[in-house]
Amino acid sequence: MPHDPDSDPLVDWYLYDNKGRPASLKTIHSRYEQFRDRLDRVEQIWTAPEMSASQSQWVGYDLADYRYVLPPEGVEEVEELVRLVAEKGGVGSGVVQDVLMDLLGRSASPSSSAFWVEMMEYTRSRDKYTPRRRQFAAAGLARLAVVKECRPALETLLMLMGSGRPEVRVEAVRALARAYWLWDQTPSQGLVDAFFAVAAGDPEFLSRVAARLGLADCGQQIPADETPQRYAFSVKLRRDPRFSCRIEAGSENTLDDLHRLILEGFRWEAGDRGYGFFLNGRAWDDNTGFFGPLSGVEDARPASDWALGDLGLAERCTFLYLLDLRECHEFDVKVTGITLLPERFEPRVARRRGRLPKQC
Repeated sequence: MPHDPDSDPLVDWYLYDNKGRPASLKTIHSRYEQFRDRLDRVEQIWTAPEMSASQSQWVGYDLADYRYVLPPEGVEEVEELVRLVAEKGGVGSGVVQDVLMDLLGRSASPSSSAFWVEMMEYTRSRDKYTPRRRQFAAAGLARLAVVKECRPALETLLMLMGSGRPEVRVEAVRALARAYWLWDQTPSQGLVDAFFAVAAGDPEFLSRVAARLGLADCGQQIPADETPQRYAFSVKLRRDPRFSCRIEAGSENTLDDLHRLILEGFRWEAGDRGYGFFLNGRAWDDNTGFFGPLSGVEDARPASDWALGDLGLAERCTFLYLLDLRECHEFDVKVTGITLLPERFEPRVARRRGRLPKQC
């Protein structure tokens, strides 16, 4: 399989589960014995007194064409190898960790629960791979909880949903909700209640978003604004932030309405351009993506179906608006104020500041 550092592990594992008849245990053992030479090579490189960047840079890609699950004896060996590479780091370490944790997640061994918890909490100074490792760890636990019905994995994720670290809460909520949706499983009422509590009251914006999307994907009610609110936004074009416009919209206005207001604020024409909103600020991340009707994105969340009051917005949170999915004009949309909605209110462009950037 080609290595994709931006892929969603849960989606990859779901596709693997549905690719056809699984290999026999005899085939798995045979293939793994051949594969161990490559694992030994990784161990040699990362235990050498002086690592060779020319060797470590590409070795992860040599692992990526192993298309089977791990046999029981291979799970522990690969876990130890992940720990070794994570601790030492270096050139190519991210690719190796990606491939090895993909194998562990694909294998879905209940014995890996403790390993995933360890990776969820693992940090090392100046380690840029930490967010990706955390994503794999939460996904691994969610796969065990949903597909293997592993109760300890589920209880661990529920505990992590209450972590004091917002980045941990976000991943725990997102992974568990997405796993239920991918494998078309119905969460228990207790889990729905847990998601609802996060969606309504978590102090972290992205935790609230993940829980709300999870509830919606499972056909459950999401919390909305108790009283109608007026949202104020400051919008800037990333490539030319000298111009900004202030937009005001109400709780019942949709993301599609916000799209139209942004174009009005910049005095740009929509034409036949597709658009998307990404609440985590990362383009093309469909975990928090909402798209317009001309986007051409399959199974997309329609921007016209989501009201601003459904999103759990908070002051100072910022998200991405992407106009023209070919040219990719990126705009930062920041919530600058939330107040009670006046009795007489119309969504509007309240102010423009600076020189208008030309439309491309």
